[in-house]
Amino acid sequence: MVEDFIIKYYWGAAGMMITALPIFFGGKKMADMSAGGRTESLVTNRKLLQSSADAFGRMMYSYKEVAELAGYTARVRLSLSFFLSFFLSFFFFFFY
Repeated sequence: MVEDFIIKYYWGAAGMMITALPIFFGGKKMADMSAGGRTESLVTNRKLLQSSADAFGRMMYSYKEVAELAGYTARVRLSLSFFLSFFLSFFFFFFY
């Protein structure tokens, strides 16, 4: 939940500030561009930033799900090894 907030809002706000820096402090290169060109670059960068933040959030969720699946797999393996050792000890106790 906290990771969602950080990824979605904090990194988005930080990215928007970084994206806006060339518009305000671009120097000669930005002075040559029209207002429409600067707005277009800001909107394009904003869309790229939003899609990358969304992809990173989905990647974090998938990592959590894989870690959860690994925990379940470890539990199943432990229970199967316990059942196998119990069966073998039972077998050797009564039939050997």
